[in-house]
Parts: sequence; C-alpha cells; structure tokens
Amino acid sequence: MSRIRADRYTNRLGTGAPLFANGVNVTGNVGVGTTVPTSKLSVIGDMNVTGTVSVGGTLTYEDVTSIDSVGIITAQAGIQVTGGSVGIGTAIPGALLSIESTAANAAKIRLGFDSPRYYDIFRGSTTNSGYLNFYGSQSSFVGYVFDGVDGERMRIDTSGRLLLGTTTEGEATADNFTIADSGHCGITLRSGDDDVGTIFFSDGTSGDAEYEGYVQYDHSGNYMKFATNHAERLRITSGGNIGVGCNDPGAMLQVSDNGDDGTFTVGGNNAGETGFNITYENGGTTYTILKQNYGATNASAYTSIHTGYFTVNTGTSFAERMRLDSSGRLMLGTTTEGYAGAQTFTIGSSGNAGITIRTGTAQNGTIAFSDATSGTAEYDGYIQYRHNTQDLVLASDGEERVRISSGGAFLLVPNTNVDTIYSSVASTGTSAAVFRGLHSATVGSPGTGTDSIYIFANGNIQNTNNSYGQISDIKLKENIVDAGSQWSDFKSVRFRKYNFKSETGHETNTQLGVVAQELELTSPGLVYETVDRDIDGNDLGTTTKGVKSSILTMKALVALQEAMARIETLETEVAALKGS
Repeated sequence: MSRIRADRYTNRLGTGAPLFANGVNVTGNVGVGTTVPTSKLSVIGDMNVTGTVSVGGTLTYEDVTSIDSVGIITAQAGIQVTGGSVGIGTAIPGALLSIESTAANAAKIRLGFDSPRYYDIFRGSTTNSGYLNFYGSQSSFVGYVFDGVDGERMRIDTSGRLLLGTTTEGEATADNFTIADSGHCGITLRSGDDDVGTIFFSDGTSGDAEYEGYVQYDHSGNYMKFATNHAERLRITSGGNIGVGCNDPGAMLQVSDNGDDGTFTVGGNNAGETGFNITYENGGTTYTILKQNYGATNASAYTSIHTGYFTVNTGTSFAERMRLDSSGRLMLGTTTEGYAGAQTFTIGSSGNAGITIRTGTAQNGTIAFSDATSGTAEYDGYIQYRHNTQDLVLASDGEERVRISSGGAFLLVPNTNVDTIYSSVASTGTSAAVFRGLHSATVGSPGTGTDSIYIFANGNIQNTNNSYGQISDIKLKENIVDAGSQWSDFKSVRFRKYNFKSETGHETNTQLGVVAQELELTSPGLVYETVDRDIDGNDLGTTTKGVKSSILTMKALVALQEAMARIETLETEVAALKGS
C-alpha cells in the first residue's frame, strides 16, 4: 500500500477543497475547521450535508437554533432536555413542558414551574373556565381544582384528605372527606328506581368487616334503615314510623325484638281518640304508660300516665306511686293533695316521709323560695345547710336571720330596730308559759331535764331560786362614787293602785305600782319610751312609756339606808336622854 503524507490538501488550482470521486477512508480523527480534532469528526463552523449521514459513534452538536423543524425521532435511550423547556404548539413555553394551542378555548397542559412548583391543566385560553392545579414543594404538596375565576373548589392534600368547597379539614377523627358551603350543603347518592343507596362504615377490605355498619335508603319501599355489627337496628318507614329492633313498626315509635312481648310503642291510639299513647306489651297484655288525647270521645284534653298516674310493678300488680293531676299538682306516695296554700308538691307515706338533698363535701344544700327568676327575688327566702361548718341557716328577704350552729347554739340575726323573739299563747295568766327553761337535760333528747324558769303569758317571771342579777364586776366599771341622797326622790314617788284597760288585752286585776308620767315629774331618769311596732317591725307612729323598776328599787334601798342611819342617830340620842 502506498502512503501520501501532506499537511494540507487543495484542488489543483489551490482555490478550494479537493474532490475525492470514490470517497475517503479515514482511520483516525477528522477535523473540519480545526487542526487538532478531538473526536472522530470535529466540525468547527458550518457543515452542509445534501445526502445521508451515517455515524457509527456519538454525534455531538451544541447549537440547534437554526433547525426550523424536527420530524420523527427514534431515540433508543430516550430524549433528555436540560437547561430549557419543551413547548409543543407554542413558540415560548411557559413551563418545563407546555402543550398549548392558539385556537380559542383549546386544551392546555402546563407542567413544572420552578418557584413554586406548579402543575396545571387548563381548559380555555381566555377565561380559564375550569382547570386542575397542583403546586407545592416535595415535602408539602397540595392539590386544587378550580372552576373559572371563582376560586378553589376541591383540594387533596399531602395527608390524603379530600376537601370540597373548603380549605379547612373537618372534625379531627373524621376529616378524610370534608364538604363545606356558605349555603346549603349535602351529598347525593343517585341510584335506580327500585335500588338502594348505601353509606358503609368499614374497618376491613373483605368479609363482614367491609360493611359492619351502614345507612341505607331503599327506593323500592321508600324506607331508611340503620345497621350496626352487620345487622339492621333501626328503620324509618315511608310513613314516618320508627322501628327499633323491628322492621315493620305499627306506631310513631315501636321498640321490640320483632315479637309481641317486650314491645314498647308510642303513637297507638284508642278508637275515637286523637293524640298519642305510650304502651308496653308483655305476656300478651298491653299496659298504657302514657296517654294524651285531645277531644273526640273525651270531654277535654288530658294527659294520663297509666290512667292518670305513675305506677310501679310491686311484683304482682301495678300500684300508683306518683300522681300529676290536671292542676299541675305533684303527689308522691299519696293521692290526696296537701295544705291548700302549698299543695303544688305533696309527699305522703304510711311511715316516714322526707326529702333528701345530697351535695358534695363542704357544699351547701338549699331550699329556696322565689317570686322571680333573677336577682335577689329569685331566693327571697331559703333554708340552707352548710356542710363546711355544719350550720343550718334560715333566711328571709335575701338575708340570714336564724342560724343553728353545729354545737346547737341558736343565733338570731334581726334587722335594725326589729324585735328579735316573739312568743305567744292563746290565753293570759300563768296557764301557759311563753318561755320554759330546763337544766340537767339528756343530750340529744329535747324537752328533758328539770324546770328552772318560766316566763308566763301575763309577764310573770318565775324561777327556782328567785335570783336575778346584773353584770357587776369591778373590772368592767369606772367613775365609782357613793350614791347621793335618794330621800327626797323616793319620798316624792307616788305609789298607786290601778288596773289595765280591758281593750289592751292585759289582765284587769288591781295592781300596785307607779304611773310613768307621774314618776317622770320627779325622776325623769327612771322613765323611757319605746316605739310601737307591729309584729313585722313596722313603726306604728306612737310610743309607750316604761319605768326602770330595778333602778327605782335601788333608790328605795339607798333611801332605806338613809332612814336606817337616821334611826340609829335617833336611837343614840334617845339613849343619851334616858341616861341623863
């Protein structure tokens, strides 16, 4: 084989490239426009090929901006586009991949904005009337479905929750599917005329666990049924009757086990009556629990509970235990109303009867008396037991008036200028005491012990030792001096005999004493006045004078001492005269 070595080849004129009529076989690299080719074929500059180009190795090109169109490409290893976007039907793609059309209202697909990551499918080029939009980052991906310019209509978030008409999930334990609307909102299940629509509740994908609970509407019978643990539990018929445990309720509400016994019904009526009944059937016998009728065969509307009363099965038969009559009176354990002025609630028993109010520890149990629903009038009067102090309190006009302490002390808290204790009996004299005191009593047994003091209805005070006194300890007193002469004061006192007027109600027997107005002329300090009040403490506008009889007695004792001193002086003088 011959070999030709040359650094440069031209045509024979030196004006252009040489022509090889039978081709050229090159075993090394070929450089066009370069003296140091780096690959099998290195082309620097333009290259025009009018025929077929076959490349056994890798064809590398960098600039395809001058390519006007591309036909069908077969790429065994795929096509990779880096550093740009791909547009189909558009000259300037608006995303990594844009498929668009210049025709009006044509479909558009855009995938892959960079920031944020958008993934859009459009329909309509001008109004965007309906499109699917997905966006987010790799860690937080959100899906939207839009309807024109009105905004988001559906969202599927990264937790797999589907939201329709809202961007906020529902209740935390059931928020996989949430529907919201500012107006009416609902779900429609559309089935055939004689078919059923069902909502299942499942915790499995096969067997009974696939439909443990369900709500189902049967269009063939127009009834709704509810099921738990694979079995129907409640049915609402086309007429509105409700059956619990039965699939053919014959009343507004029927509870049974699909048998006659143990059946509870609401809405069954006697012939000719309107309203509803509550009945219970057992052992073939129907018991009326509650019956409400309006007119018809009845003279007036009424409600009866087992023929008017609440009853309890005593073992062999039903017996009345409570009655609520047409006047609104409630009677427990009795059929007769109580005191006419307070007969709204009556408790009766052949044995003991009572009411228990049970509270928490250290709390109050209260019975309140009210003539209003708010303010202090809601509890004008009350009886209250305070468990924290174990005191019993009685109140009137919203204020505590009486307290019985845990130790049994009786405390009175009157209003200003109100008499504290009233005690009255039917007769005067000493036939009855308005107060009776005893000592040496047995603890826990009121009324036991030995009598020690009486205050009778006529005012007499009688005690066992005739001892009366005053608080007189020197530690409580000051400015102590001898009493002055009471001789003239006591000498001027007019002691009178008199009796009370019959209209005063006092005893009319003759008494010995003084008249306040007469005593006031010589010893005004011994007379005082009290305001006349009624039993409720109301001022009657008059006063009554009284006398400090104990002070008058003290004056008499001082005058007696003076008399004794004078007598002793006279006795001494008489004795001296006799001795002379």
